[in-house]
Amino acid sequence: VGTQPFYFDGVFDANATQEAVFRDIAQDAVTNVLEGFNSTIFAYGATGSGKTFTITGADDSMAKRGLIPRTLESFFARLRAKDNYEYDLHLSFLQIYQEHHLTDLFNGKKLA
Repeated sequence: VGTQPFYFDGVFDANATQEAVFRDIAQDAVTNVLEGFNSTIFAYGATGSGKTFTITGADDSMAKRGLIPRTLESFFARLRAKDNYEYDLHLSFLQIYQEHHLTDLFNGKKLA
């Protein structure tokens, strides 16, 4: 963009599985949260590019679950395996549309 360089870590092709995307994108975020760090997963792209499917997945197949259900499943499975720990978890599921429309997708409330 202009003279500002743009960097990215990788690209998934149309044949990438939801499991591969989770493993490469979100699995480390779960570990980071359990170690006390904030984590963010951000999907960006043109309309129709697959952001919603990548994030939420499809209801018709466990293999098509997206990042949110897979991340929550992994997070809570790892929490159950830990003894003598107490966690305070705060989740946000926000949609930013056209750079100035912000909606909390957990409750549908428009924030901006």
